[in-house]
Amino acid sequence: MNFRLSVIAPDLVARFSALPEAQLRSIATAVALWAVNELSLTGERVDAALDVLREGAFAGESTRSGVEQLVSELDDRAWAAQESGDDGRYLLLFRRARAADSLWSALGDDVMVAAADTVYEAQAAAGDLSAVRSVVEKVIS
Repeated sequence: MNFRLSVIAPDLVARFSALPEAQLRSIATAVALWAVNELSLTGERVDAALDVLREGAFAGESTRSGVEQLVSELDDRAWAAQESGDDGRYLLLFRRARAADSLWSALGDDVMVAAADTVYEAQAAAGDLSAVRSVVEKVIS
């Protein structure tokens, strides 16, 4: 299976393929929590999704679709800010949309996809792959 993460961190994808499902779920959860905190993402939909992750589960359709809607809303606002020439607001909203997308990814039922996509979106949110790697390493070690 091809993952977007393979383009920027093929070593992580290779490592993930050798890990048990429980550890992959832990990686997705830890990285999503980190991204949400890093970008100060808040709200009822975020809280509901975080509650599910803290329980160690993947989300039902309503929780996941609520986060997907948040991603779409943030992306729409980001593009509107870019079109109006407000580059600072665009970047903040784009990064928050990526953090929300990492949360959405972490809620998926396929743990390999969840881990890889969560890491990919979190690094896009933060603009810092090494910081995300540090979160992953804390879970793996």
